[in-house]
Amino acid sequence: DTKALDSGRKRRRLPEMQKALLSIYKRSPRLEIHIKGYAIPEERRKSMIKFMRNLTWPAVSSRSRLNSECYMKISLRDSDAEYNELRSMLKRTLIWLDASYTCTHVAITKNFRGSPHVDRSDKSFQFALALGDYEGGELVIESEDHTKLCVVDTRNRVAKVDGRRVHWVRGFAGDERYSIIFFCLDSTKETPLTHSVFENYQPFQTPE
Repeated sequence: DTKALDSGRKRRRLPEMQKALLSIYKRSPRLEIHIKGYAIPEERRKSMIKFMRNLTWPAVSSRSRLNSECYMKISLRDSDAEYNELRSMLKRTLIWLDASYTCTHVAITKNFRGSPHVDRSDKSFQFALALGDYEGGELVIESEDHTKLCVVDTRNRVAKVDGRRVHWVRGFAGDERYSIIFFCLDSTKETPLTHSVFENYQPFQTPE
């Protein structure tokens, strides 16, 4: 199959291309734009991190190659009893983030460290937040013209970003960094790729 062969060749070349680009960027660092996500209200933050600390993680990660202590992906359209309480918490959070957003899945990690990648299956922008007491761990996203880096502080904050741009998570110091990513895989809800980071984003102002 010619298409499969071409696809395999592209996958093999990708790490080489990434290394070459990283080498170029090390020699000529790109301008960094530092952005702070929207601060999660204290009561909501406390409730969410308590939930994360008591979460029962899958015995085996569904993405074994991911550099993360724990990982799970939750479909908001399923209703398995084991994670219904978690799903309810995520749905309440989503209403606060943006009640009009079609979120099909949520990725949850503990102590994730990510190399540059693109979320190719995403059909729209996403909401990214992180919880915990740590230093560093910023979410870095390439700008629309690839000449700048948007360095987003999501520690106890939430940001509206587009994972279809190249992005990664910087290293951090600390024992506890939880990340929660709300994203959409529904092709009927596809949105155009515009901003890397929606800097003026604010959640729906619902009562706490």
